[in-house]
Amino acid sequence: MPGTRPAPAPAADTARLEQLLHRLSRLACDLPHLTEAALDPVLAGPRGVHALNARIHLTSRRPDDPYLRRPR
Repeated sequence: MPGTRPAPAPAADTARLEQLLHRLSRLACDLPHLTEAALDPVLAGPRGVHALNARIHLTSRRPDDPYLRRPR
């Protein structure tokens, strides 16, 4: 109908998005040889959050590197 606005999109599930970011952070903490993690794209909607593509890059860990922790 002319002059009417479309209905607003439902709000994204921000709690699930926050949980995804916390899990990604935990993964980085647990894997010291994790050098890159890319989630692209991430879709956030009212029914949850979905990473449609994920890329993880790990490097070999040198035992003499004092800045890298051992995996749990």
